[in-house]
Amino acid sequence: MILPFDKVKEDLLSLREHVAHFDDGLEISTDKHDVWSIKKLLILRYYVPDFLKIIRKYDYETIHYVDLFAGSGFIKIKEKLIPGTPLVPLLTSKEIVTDNNKLFFDQYHLADVNGKYVEALTSRVNTLNVGLHTHITVEQQDFQTSVDEIFPKSPSSWNERKKNAYLVMLDPYGFDVTWEHLSKILKSGAVDVIIYFPTRMISWNQLKDQSAEKLTKMYGNNDWVTFSSEDEFVERYCENIQKISVAWKPMKTKTFEVNAGKTKYHLICVSRSNGALNIFSDMKTLFDSVNVKLLESVFDTSVLSKPGLDGFF
Repeated sequence: MILPFDKVKEDLLSLREHVAHFDDGLEISTDKHDVWSIKKLLILRYYVPDFLKIIRKYDYETIHYVDLFAGSGFIKIKEKLIPGTPLVPLLTSKEIVTDNNKLFFDQYHLADVNGKYVEALTSRVNTLNVGLHTHITVEQQDFQTSVDEIFPKSPSSWNERKKNAYLVMLDPYGFDVTWEHLSKILKSGAVDVIIYFPTRMISWNQLKDQSAEKLTKMYGNNDWVTFSSEDEFVERYCENIQKISVAWKPMKTKTFEVNAGKTKYHLICVSRSNGALNIFSDMKTLFDSVNVKLLESVFDTSVLSKPGLDGFF
């Protein structure tokens, strides 16, 4: 069995190798990331191959990857560039696709409100997409507009279940994922969603009047006023997701916690697929043991090539 340290090191090095040649100090990178961000990138990377295998097995007509807070495509950790959430599935697909299979996304939908990021991201995905038959769209627009354009106006019916399949990454800058539009995404048929949930920041804003309207839009109601702990914010959010009325099997969730001192967030994985839920369970077994201290050690010994204590892991 591969140990967590070895698995994280292997995957992190694979991602890093794709973008190391961009290290010139001038590249635009998305703000506000650190070592703790690696966990969400690795969970996304871990999930993509099995997601594609499952979806291709059931002959969906079009497979979509959707990232509506895409940023620049790069994050910078300790002055080293790492692919962000819009690039991880693309690069992972390049590693697993061959001439004999279709383990790639047919459609790639990326968006961000920051024009500087969109310009940089467009150049990067076009450069890194060589060898894949993936049609990529990058737009400068907000989350709500993007959802309304990409997803069907009405919930998908049972008869439409084989037309489109979606893997959606939601990595918002704040409380920009409204409940109305999250519900629309989840009602759109074969949809798996990975949500970055800034648990501590949401809890911290509970008593701030200026945040009340945004929190109500995020939850779809004002129940958040009564929550009494950080974890209740994420637990109730997941419970609400599981109650969304969909055309066939109900949604299930798995959560992964990252606690890094002042920063605490959860990743919420959402799917109605039994196969996906099994993958999430496997990921939870592996990644629950991956804390920020381990991520720091892996990054230092692999990306920065500093002496480490690999043997302890």
